[in-house]
Amino acid sequence: MPLAKPKLAQEDWDEAVRTNVDEFDMSAEEAVQAATEEFEARYDLSAVLRAADGAAAAAAHPVALAAAALRAALAAAAAGNDGTADTTAAAVAALAEACFPSGEEARQPALAVATKEDAAGLLLQAAAGGGGGSGSGDGASPSSPSPSPPPPPLSLPALRLLRRLLLRSADARAGFLAAGGVERCADMLARSLAASPCLPHVADAAADAAAADVAAASTPPAPPTTQPDWPRVAAVVGCCEAACVKCEEAKCLFAAHVPAGGLPAPLAAVAATAAAPCPDEEQAGAVASGGFVALLLGAVLSSARAPPAAAGAAAGVLRALTYGDDDSALASRAFTHARLLAKTHGALRGLLLALQRLSKEEEGEEAGAGVEQGQRQQQQKDEKAGKAAAAAGARAGDDDDADGCALPSTRAEAVAAVLAAVRSVAANDDACRGFSDDGGVRACLELLRRAVAAPGPGGAATTAAASSTAAGSPAALARASAGALRQLANSDPVKTLLAGDGALDVIVDAIARFSGGRGTKGGGKGGGGGKAAATASAAVASADDVAPSADDAKRERHDDENDDANDNESDSDDDEDGPSPASALPDVLEPVAALLAAMTLRQPEIALAAADAGAVAALCGALGRLARPGGGAPAGGGAPAAAPAAAAAALAAAAAPGTKASSASSPPSPPPSASAAACRQLCLAVRNMACRGGDGLRAAFLGAGAEARLRAAKAAHPGACRDVGSAALRDLGLDNYNA
Repeated sequence: MPLAKPKLAQEDWDEAVRTNVDEFDMSAEEAVQAATEEFEARYDLSAVLRAADGAAAAAAHPVALAAAALRAALAAAAAGNDGTADTTAAAVAALAEACFPSGEEARQPALAVATKEDAAGLLLQAAAGGGGGSGSGDGASPSSPSPSPPPPPLSLPALRLLRRLLLRSADARAGFLAAGGVERCADMLARSLAASPCLPHVADAAADAAAADVAAASTPPAPPTTQPDWPRVAAVVGCCEAACVKCEEAKCLFAAHVPAGGLPAPLAAVAATAAAPCPDEEQAGAVASGGFVALLLGAVLSSARAPPAAAGAAAGVLRALTYGDDDSALASRAFTHARLLAKTHGALRGLLLALQRLSKEEEGEEAGAGVEQGQRQQQQKDEKAGKAAAAAGARAGDDDDADGCALPSTRAEAVAAVLAAVRSVAANDDACRGFSDDGGVRACLELLRRAVAAPGPGGAATTAAASSTAAGSPAALARASAGALRQLANSDPVKTLLAGDGALDVIVDAIARFSGGRGTKGGGKGGGGGKAAATASAAVASADDVAPSADDAKRERHDDENDDANDNESDSDDDEDGPSPASALPDVLEPVAALLAAMTLRQPEIALAAADAGAVAALCGALGRLARPGGGAPAGGGAPAAAPAAAAAALAAAAAPGTKASSASSPPSPPPSASAAACRQLCLAVRNMACRGGDGLRAAFLGAGAEARLRAAKAAHPGACRDVGSAALRDLGLDNYNA
């Protein structure tokens, strides 16, 4: 891992520019260019304004002027002056416009000035409703039994802008922590959830009983129940998620946070029920019982009233806590957090509750047992209120979608966020088994089945422009559900469960569909799927009585090598900001093929069942399509190759620079990284099936043209496919597998 560059201070930059001007008689432009060339290779210049006089330029920058206006407005509000709400809202809007000007080059200096002006701290004050350091406008204790005052109208725009800054700038995340952002956001979350003394719906009967005891013991009687402030809950939790991105310190602080003043009584009952005492005293502080995480699970994810934005943001926080993405940290506690979240807090059960509720609502079904009609009507009112609040602060969040900073706005997007959290939290075998026992594996498989069957990318009427993994699309749902199942399939009992529930048929259809085939079982028309599957079954059956060959013992020794490769691939990062339409199908195909590779690893029975389902033709057809720059398949699709050497030469020629596409209607070539990742997983799937599938299955692969396609994949993507392609060729019984 390369060492992080030290940050260059603005004062050092200004001194170097003055030296260039005074001692070397450079013009201002030449001095700036020389200083850039001098420092760029050795220092991080993200906090520097590359100007002749950086300090003066920073003071006159629009961000500095807007921050000064916001600071003055907050000071006036703290002093109790009237009419400051409009002034503060205008200052927040001006700050949003100044921090994110049009053009990427203009944003770097704007974000640098925002860090100098402590924009994160100012926005935290604005979101909390004033200049108080406690994060509240009235200074009341968060444990007060009385309802919290309504948040200021500018709270949502300030929180949206804060999220954008946190996602864009590591310096903003550091400023967030320095300003006490963890404590302030946790306090705002508790207040937003306790907008009334009512307890959000929790499926756990023990939580309901605890809430009843608390309500019976409280005096005076609680006023009529209303909903928490869900739009503000979603915005606050979204900021918590953004603060944890590539920031190990924020992850640990949020995981261990317990409000100093305590929680309101009903919320404390939820948090206490959502977490059992941690048995490991040494790691008890890693994920605190009864703290921020327990509140997130008990009052947001498990709530039948939580809108998609809140549920998706809460799932995003859990994923961030269990994802080690901070390269500057000496060590990551991601695995520790994941283990304790699953074992101590039952996080996977909470995610499953959210997944089941959101997927049913996405289908248009009833909102689940125990959710009354009045609650559903109230949820609709909350969603309308959230839209109205978003419209009121639209100026501060106009570019959220363009920046990839927007919270999930639909149930489909929230489902994808929950599935991503499941993949990250299910970090060991015990967690995978527990999730499977609760019905989570079947729920994920049903989502994958629904996504593959839905019209969309890869279907008969699909154009290249329609092939996208846009949030909420069937392709995005397929990618998310296959990614979760891919992680869960690291457990052997889960592999057996999936194979018994028809997952292999779904996977074969998905491989054919998302690699550009027609999406029918066995690879579709012209793919030779049914014939190849029958041939494979017959060949395998004829080889059942054949004694193991000497090569089988050699292949057995290579299994451990591939175990590590599969484990590493299961943790690969597929959280890019957003794929282009050309790369959408490979992005979806990669986790689907990885799921098949995981299921067939050291599982000969599942490998034979996959061959019966048509996996041989589907894998060969997908390799034939993705190992070519044009992405198009030959007319024969997955048909057996008559001359493997000639086919390999033809595919290599197609991959040569300057080769024209075979048809003017061929889709554009996807980026190499997307196709390479998908091809790697396809090669792994071929290798795992051939390794222990016996001579019959190896003959079926060779008859379907696997050799030519594997060699073409190695030639097209040598960095990604050379090792796994050679392993697949070796386990197919070929001596020249390294050629």
